[in-house]
Amino acid sequence: MKTILKITTIAMFMLATTVTFADDSSLELFTKNNSKDLIFRYETQNLQTKVKFGDGYTVFYSEEVFDTSVYLKKFNIKNLSDGNYFLTIENTLKKVTYNIHVTGSLVVIDDEIETPKPVIQKKNDLVVMTFLNKGKNKVKLTIYDIENDQVYYEEFTDKLIVEKAFDFTTIPNDNYRFVVKVADEIYSSVVSVK
Repeated sequence: MKTILKITTIAMFMLATTVTFADDSSLELFTKNNSKDLIFRYETQNLQTKVKFGDGYTVFYSEEVFDTSVYLKKFNIKNLSDGNYFLTIENTLKKVTYNIHVTGSLVVIDDEIETPKPVIQKKNDLVVMTFLNKGKNKVKLTIYDIENDQVYYEEFTDKLIVEKAFDFTTIPNDNYRFVVKVADEIYSSVVSVK
């Protein structure tokens, strides 16, 4: 019985490790041999992606990436003064921010903050909103019509996965703005219903 328990525990650990590595492998940021070069590699999955590098006040580098599956960039930061810098990667699914500290010849990639975004998709006559709410924060969903009149409102509390589907077959054809508020972040998306 103990052998079965050990094998099960090892198998679960390996599965958890594999899942973690599979998720983390699409985004890499590292330095080489105490150099002041940052190397960034990202599997974009052909999603439109914005890449920004700056210090919180000024954006030193910005690029929008289209139609590529793997993005590779080398940042030479030898002329930057000591301080804190940020590399932000954002697409329709998530926003990832790396905190980077430069002190003398030392470059430290200190922190990675990943913020999932709500996904709003039109599927035939349905519009589906899905959101991975890692912090189980309160989520407020509001829908407005073209005249900015509120046509729907709902709050979700203490839910890890927030999903809501809307059938638009019985309402007028129009553009509808979906606004999702999570903590201090507000996401907005316009859906055309025809």
